[in-house]
Amino acid sequence: MDDKPAVMRFDGTRTRPSPYPTNPHEPLADKIARTRARLELQRSQQNPSLTLSNTPNCSDCADKSWIEYARETPDGEAIVIPATVEGYRWKNEHPRALVFVAPCHCQTDKLVQKRVDSIMNGEADVPAEFRGYTFESWDALSSDLRAGKELARLACNVFASANIYLTETQEEKQALVLAGEVGTGKSGLASATLMERARRGSSVLWIDYRLFLRKVRSTYEVGHEISYDEIISAASGVGCLLFDDFGDAASHAKVTDNVRGIVYDVVSERYNQHRPTIFTTNLDKGHMLEQFGDRLTSRILKQAFWADMGTVNVRNIGEPVFRKR
Repeated sequence: MDDKPAVMRFDGTRTRPSPYPTNPHEPLADKIARTRARLELQRSQQNPSLTLSNTPNCSDCADKSWIEYARETPDGEAIVIPATVEGYRWKNEHPRALVFVAPCHCQTDKLVQKRVDSIMNGEADVPAEFRGYTFESWDALSSDLRAGKELARLACNVFASANIYLTETQEEKQALVLAGEVGTGKSGLASATLMERARRGSSVLWIDYRLFLRKVRSTYEVGHEISYDEIISAASGVGCLLFDDFGDAASHAKVTDNVRGIVYDVVSERYNQHRPTIFTTNLDKGHMLEQFGDRLTSRILKQAFWADMGTVNVRNIGEPVFRKR
């Protein structure tokens, strides 16, 4: 029990002195080091595996939630102060520099994810059926099962951590199409990619083509609590979008103008804002053109790297399986 006397505040309440004494003349660097050591001790006591020395989830801000910038002049170009360098130290070395802070993108992604989850009623996550798929379980498959899928696996690895895929001709692609027959591992590999993006802090949205169209059409009902614009905005504004089972392989008829308009609103906005999109489909390029028309198909093909998944089925192969147990 702390026997220190209570201190009277100006508002009439009483409080006890902090158990952590402070020295008004203590150098700021020493104060930061002492505070850091105390926080690390508290965290390690709560969870021995979690310490401040662990690798941060966000490499840009080192999990501080903000990024510090500096300008040499008010109108000068802003440069990012490395997350490993404290702003006050930078200021000491560059006394004329103007130091300011801004929220890190990881915080923006969290707000976007929260908004997407509220609009999509918590359906933004990868469905339980696909959550067990990982790059590790894919790589554990035999080489025979992975035959013909090497390029798709490489592209997924790139999109798991970057927004742009560079082709051999140095052409930038901001979308990925995994195409192949049923059971070739498209959805599983794409889901593993999306989950890796989420683990790295990106906001994500997994949508089934048919269910998404049904959800959008439900907004046409009078008094529906979610509007068309809100759903389209959620799909077009999320950090990384997975459009699963895109198109209808059983149909050779053109989709309706309504369907084409819904898909185009999402695809076009994501293309304009340079946001990465992953498609899985049973269609080939000719079938996609036949079904969705030239305007939409050309927009997808222009921005997407097309990776065929071959014909080898990985869905019903016994042990070992792609899905992680």
